[in-house]
Amino acid sequence: MCQRRRQSVRGPLRLPEAVDSKFLRQFIVAGWQASSLGYFVKVVMIGSIKSILPLTVAGLIWRLYNSGGAVDFTSAFNWHALAELLFFVFYLKHRTQLSRERPLSNDYVYPGRDRQEKVCGAGAKQRLKRNLRHMDGVLGKSASKEDRQRHFLDWFSFRQDDCHSKAPEHWSELKKENLADWLAWAFWARKVEELGAEEEEEIEQMITLVEEWAGEGGEGGELDGGRNNSLISMRLSIDEIRSAHHPLIHYLVTHAGCCGAGYVLLKWRGFERKKIGGMVYWRKEGRSGGEGERCPIVFISGIGIGLVAYLKLVDRWLEEHPGREIFLVDLPEYSLRFTTSVSILSPLDRASALTAMLGGRGAHFVGHSLGSVVISWVIRLAPESVVKAATFIDPVCFLLFHSSVAANFVYRPPATPLDCLVSYFVAKELYVNNALHRHFRWQTNLLDPALLEDIKGVSVVLSDHDHYVPSQAVERHLNLEAPKVRTRVLGEHSHAQFCVLEGSCDVVMEEFRFADEATIRN
Repeated sequence: MCQRRRQSVRGPLRLPEAVDSKFLRQFIVAGWQASSLGYFVKVVMIGSIKSILPLTVAGLIWRLYNSGGAVDFTSAFNWHALAELLFFVFYLKHRTQLSRERPLSNDYVYPGRDRQEKVCGAGAKQRLKRNLRHMDGVLGKSASKEDRQRHFLDWFSFRQDDCHSKAPEHWSELKKENLADWLAWAFWARKVEELGAEEEEEIEQMITLVEEWAGEGGEGGELDGGRNNSLISMRLSIDEIRSAHHPLIHYLVTHAGCCGAGYVLLKWRGFERKKIGGMVYWRKEGRSGGEGERCPIVFISGIGIGLVAYLKLVDRWLEEHPGREIFLVDLPEYSLRFTTSVSILSPLDRASALTAMLGGRGAHFVGHSLGSVVISWVIRLAPESVVKAATFIDPVCFLLFHSSVAANFVYRPPATPLDCLVSYFVAKELYVNNALHRHFRWQTNLLDPALLEDIKGVSVVLSDHDHYVPSQAVERHLNLEAPKVRTRVLGEHSHAQFCVLEGSCDVVMEEFRFADEATIRN
């Protein structure tokens, strides 16, 4: 049986001398209003970017006024102001267009092919029962009915200026029609009025099931009929796209800058850019004999600036496995890139492309954050032999029925300075929002730990101050449901912090080695 452990890596961390633990606590734990750092992030870093459009337009108007309406086309400032203004008009038009499009995630259901059906069942009621059982394990035997109710209420918020604010505090504030709205989205990705008679009948049974669970099988969980109009539930594929405008210069940095830098740096490291089945990836060819005989490494990035953020990890693989074949898979829809046409691979197409990329061979899959969801697709939809080992880093594919990921990343106001940066620069970027709202079906992305039992080596690395992944809950969930999976928790770490700290990368590599060696031992 693989070792399970929870270990802080406080000791081995090698922090830059200018960054002490007090700074980190203010940045990733304390509320942004609690320190000058928070106001610096909100006012200076974010405010300066937000002010680019109004200031450039105001400057253009002032210049036109002073010149009597004549436009100086030799002025770089005027060209920049016109470009920003036209880009803002394009943004408004494109956001409206994307918001009106039918969510393609409605089609991400694969009956008969999805191996998770054998574990969870194909019916919505069966899957709900299993999800609630898993939550019982996470909450623990000592959990009261108030604890259960509080967990479920986190999927709902009071409406404030058509936005989500705080969750309701009392179970009595939730009504049956509110719950029916959420269940229709969660298990069918549709509105209640779009369901058929059989599905509506099943929802009635599911409401009763939730009431019994929330009341510990007795009284206290019953909901009143009707609807609480001040409550809204979080329904990613139904809600409007919740993006914020980012100036054109922002995309010059994230798209041209980061993407271009990544292209050059990966080429310099010996990787070749390739494409298969609509999927772009990078490959470093392995050598025959020795390291080259081991299964390939497949890394899948998370939401952010793309593969360039993970070069520290890539360099460690190149150093330790110089002759091994390595694949790097980018997710452009989640990489802050500008585009005029949005084309996103479905889970089945992505799993098929990864299988074709490997030529039917097995590989050690490593995924960070949203990259763990892609590994979930491969485990569920690709041939069983494709995933020989898996390392999950800050995974979002476990416990997706826990509200933390959706609530904290997409809906709730940011709490810490780090949250403020992630919320504006990443979570509210138009194309990331479109991918989450129109191409993210949580029942298809959720990975049941039972499917990990047949994989030779599995390691999971969590961050204990992760504001998006409920790390402690995921750790307990895996320990209960998949005892062969090894878990490791990075102390005093936030989401993706391992990318910039050498000591954290050491721990990730240690867990990678453990999962990797299992492919040899077995």
